[in-house]
Amino acid sequence: MIVLGKGKIALPDTPVLAVRARSGVLLHPNGEIQDLTAANARVLVNKPVIICHARVTAKLLGLDISRSLDVLELFAFVRPAKSCLPTIPGLSAAVGHSVPLTLNDDAITLIEVVRTLLSDIMKWS
Repeated sequence: MIVLGKGKIALPDTPVLAVRARSGVLLHPNGEIQDLTAANARVLVNKPVIICHARVTAKLLGLDISRSLDVLELFAFVRPAKSCLPTIPGLSAAVGHSVPLTLNDDAITLIEVVRTLLSDIMKWS
């Protein structure tokens, strides 16, 4: 994450990737939601994306997405004594948000989870 002065943290300027089974969506920083295709999935190999559960996501897509920003790791850092299901709905429930119902909702919810966790970090100081 990028620190922008005292008391402020900005989200990275990178898309969010949400995947269910063999379909997925990309939520771009400008708010555009794009269906994941084989062509734009290959581009993800060289760019960081915000995801939930890097290992499972990489396996579902059949790609190396090692540059990803895994929200499960952020959750484990911010709330080390709390557990959750390693899914976007699981993360959402663990931080007190409503559970997303659709793939598009997953992408939007993942950003909201990140905002909640970063807000928790800001309360530490």
